[in-house]
Amino acid sequence: AAAALHLQPVLTAAIGGLLLALLAGYLLWACLSRRTIEIRGWALRAPGLALGSGQVLLSMTDLCAAGSVLWWLLPPGTHIGIVPFMGAYAIALTAAILSHVPGGIGVFETVILLTLRGAPVDSILGALLAFRAVYYFAPLLVSTVLFAYQEFNARRANLARARARAAAYVTPAAPQIAGSLVFLAGALLVIAAMLPPLAVRAPLLRWELPPTLTALAALASSLLGAALLLLSRALFRRVRSAYRLTTRLLAAAMVAALLQGLFIEEVPLLALVLLVLALGQYAFYRPTAIMDERFAPAWVAGMCGVLLLAVWVGLLSYHGAPRGDALWWAGAHRGTGRMLRGALLPGLLVIAYLAFNVLRQPP
Repeated sequence: AAAALHLQPVLTAAIGGLLLALLAGYLLWACLSRRTIEIRGWALRAPGLALGSGQVLLSMTDLCAAGSVLWWLLPPGTHIGIVPFMGAYAIALTAAILSHVPGGIGVFETVILLTLRGAPVDSILGALLAFRAVYYFAPLLVSTVLFAYQEFNARRANLARARARAAAYVTPAAPQIAGSLVFLAGALLVIAAMLPPLAVRAPLLRWELPPTLTALAALASSLLGAALLLLSRALFRRVRSAYRLTTRLLAAAMVAALLQGLFIEEVPLLALVLLVLALGQYAFYRPTAIMDERFAPAWVAGMCGVLLLAVWVGLLSYHGAPRGDALWWAGAHRGTGRMLRGALLPGLLVIAYLAFNVLRQPP
C-alpha cells in the first residue's frame, strides 16, 4: 500500500509508529485513568482495561473480516497477498471516514484503485460492488426485515383492531364483492394467457426463463382462470369449500402470471381479491360441496362469453401467423400453438364441469 501511494519508508514507519502509540495511549488511559472527560455537555468515562482491550480486539476482528471479504472478491490477476492488502484496506477505510462522505462512497473505491494499480479496473470495481452488497446492503436488508418484524409485533394489537373494523364493513357484502372480483380475475387470467409477452419484456424472458416454462405457465394461467370462473358462482352462495380453494388458486395464479410473461399488472388485482377474501372469510360459512352448485343460464352465458372473447383476442394478437393443423402440436414456445392450446383446455374444463353438473342426479 505504501509503495502504491509513493510513501517513503521513513514516513511509512513514522505513520505506523504514531498509530501504535495512539493505540497504546488509549489502552493506558483506559487502564490508569479514573477521570471523566466532559466536552460540550458530553461525559466520557475511561472504559477500563477489560472493556478497552475488548474494544480493540473487536475492532481488529471486524477490520480483518471485512478486509478478507474484499480480498477474496478480488479478481485472480490482482497478485496481492492478504497481509499487504489489509494495509491498503485500512488506508482506504481511514480516508473514507475522514472524508465524511456518507458510506465513504467514491473515496474508498478511489483509494483501493490507487493501491491496486495494474489490475483491471472493471474487475476491481465489480469486486467493490460485490463487497458493498455483502458488507453493507445485506446487513441493511436483514436489519430492515428485523425492524419491520419488531414494529409489527409492537403494533399487533392495533393491527388486529383495524382488521376487525375492516372485516365488519366487508363481511356483509363479501360474497358479492369477492364473487365479482374472482370472476373478473378469472376472465383476466384466461384472456392474458392468449397474449404474447410484451416486446419490452421478451428479451428478459428469453434470458431468464426457458420457453417451455413460460408456455406451461401460460397454460396453467388459463386453466386457473377457468377454475376461478367456475368458483365465483359458489362464492356468491357463501360456500366455505369454494373460499378455501379460491385462495389457493389465486396464490398459484400470481406465480403463473409472473412466469408466463412477467404480467405484473395482474398481481395487484389478484392480491386485492385475496385481501377481500381474507377480510370477509366468516361470510363463507355454508358447508355445501362445490359440485352441488347449480349454474343459472346467465352465468353460463357469461363464462362462454369470456372464453369466446379470449379466443378473439388471441386471434387478433397472432394475426398474420400461419395457420394449419400442425399448429396444435407445435413446440411449446410457438405463440399461435400455445394460444390455441390455452383456449382449448379451459373450454374443455368448463364444458366438462357443466356437463357433469347437468347430467348428475339431483341431490
